[in-house]
Amino acid sequence: MTARPPSPLRLRPYRVLFFSSLTSTLGDWLDFVAVAVLVVAVWQQGPSGLAAVAVAVALPHVAAPFIGVLVDRWPVRPVLVGADLGRAALTLAMVFAPGPLPLAALLALRSVGAVAFAPTAQRALQRCVPTAGLIPANALLQTMTQALKVAGPAIGGGLLAVASPPTLIAANAVSFLASAAILAGLRLPPRTAPPPTGGYLAQLREGLSFVVRDAALRLTVVALGATVFLAVLFDSMLPLALPALGLAPAYFGYVVATVGLGGVAGAAVLARWGAAVRPFTVIAAGQLVTGATVALAGSAALAGRSVPGAALLAAGLVIGAAGAGVLVGFPTVVQRSTPERLLGRVWTAIAFVPAVLQIAAPAAGAAVLAHTRVGWLFAVAGAGLAGLGLVTLAGQRRLSPDPATPDLTEPATPDRATASSDTIGRR
Repeated sequence: MTARPPSPLRLRPYRVLFFSSLTSTLGDWLDFVAVAVLVVAVWQQGPSGLAAVAVAVALPHVAAPFIGVLVDRWPVRPVLVGADLGRAALTLAMVFAPGPLPLAALLALRSVGAVAFAPTAQRALQRCVPTAGLIPANALLQTMTQALKVAGPAIGGGLLAVASPPTLIAANAVSFLASAAILAGLRLPPRTAPPPTGGYLAQLREGLSFVVRDAALRLTVVALGATVFLAVLFDSMLPLALPALGLAPAYFGYVVATVGLGGVAGAAVLARWGAAVRPFTVIAAGQLVTGATVALAGSAALAGRSVPGAALLAAGLVIGAAGAGVLVGFPTVVQRSTPERLLGRVWTAIAFVPAVLQIAAPAAGAAVLAHTRVGWLFAVAGAGLAGLGLVTLAGQRRLSPDPATPDLTEPATPDRATASSDTIGRR
């Protein structure tokens, strides 16, 4: 029987990554609430203002593959610290934004920093955590993220009773500064492979070609893209499904909260016991359970049956717990399958697909509902997601038991990591 790997929190570099993420993620949720209130309640912009904000945040992710080339070239710690300092400055500038358009421009620039930060953090995590410990490491981060997803908006809402939206935005700027200070202490094992060479376009093609050639990554692109599209498709239309299930609109907030609580529970289980499970098994289980639950809700809406509120909240817990498998499994596959010298390009190339589909899905859902009932959308999208889980399982059977291990040195032992000034450098 294989021994369970030690907790990733025993690794000092991982603790640095964890607590920097904890700090900035909490600030992000305060910022999220404050921006929404500022646009809608203070500037009276309504749906058009919110749409401008959402598009501004999403657009830089469409250009992520081009940023990934630069991420692979640059050392880890300076990118992480620099991205946080840049985002702190842009967030502080948001405090003085005179209206929604300047605010949207600043949010777009800040999102560029997030696009650079995320794959660089994956490089750091891959270098400091042993391969066998990647699922617990990703699950622990996801536990923290989901917990803050539940608590952050509530804290932000409470603070808005005594502070203005610009004050909360300023607090997020401070959180980025705190994260940068924590990351300044990051020490990683030295990089074993040299940085990529050749021209920009050649390096971009190398990253894209690696994704196309690798069976595990091809399956990841298909499974992740389809999962995000189907999930956003029904998630964005949840407020319309509640009346069809005989429930008041207030249940929307309750369901969102229970999904978050389920995510915390599911990620915590994977952090404790997930190391022995193959990542695609975790992903497929999440797809199957989530899809079946959503399809069941859609069937109830089509049948005109009123669903007890407690039953819908229980379904939210199940969906959240199952969704944790998807959120933990995908980064683990990418980390296990990709050498560090390519991780920035591979991560951003794969992330490009769900970024585009996430923008398209709400419009597609609205178009579908112009011709059919919301119950059909939930039933078909849920069945499609469950079917995708079967496809994921079938694809896993054609893969080797363990994806090719990237070019890593021995992982850092607890509280020790070799530092190298030229190779060390949120979600």
